[in-house]
Amino acid sequence: MEKTKQTSVHLEEIHIKYLSLMSLITGLNKSQLIRDIIDNDMEQNKEIIKTYEAFLY
Repeated sequence: MEKTKQTSVHLEEIHIKYLSLMSLITGLNKSQLIRDIIDNDMEQNKEIIKTYEAFLY
């Protein structure tokens, strides 16, 4: 289980291995890498997010 300050996320062994390998390649720790992946996804989907944000919040 990967823990963050606000939540916990269950990751399968393959996800943990991927994060470990990508951490070595990028020089980021696992938490930074997860944030980077989410940030990139948010940037790619920002127009879709705006629509749902307006509806939900």
